[in-house]
Amino acid sequence: MRTGKATREYQEPVAFFDRTFITEGMRLLLTQVSQRLAGQAGEPVIQLQTAFGGGKTHTMLAVYHLATRKGPLADLAGIPP
Repeated sequence: MRTGKATREYQEPVAFFDRTFITEGMRLLLTQVSQRLAGQAGEPVIQLQTAFGGGKTHTMLAVYHLATRKGPLADLAGIPP
């Protein structure tokens, strides 16, 4: 649920990606999501499997910001074109 109570670095995509280190795994996931949203392939279902503290929530927030962004990808640090 989006309540608008989170700090700026979690609510704003540019601020979020400025503070996020994009790992190879996250980069692959975000690429798959981008492809799927653009109708160019991409897996329809992705299962995140990491240990406790492995970044599942952070990864899902990255996907959310990528999918709902209003600005260009170039504004998001660490995201390949």
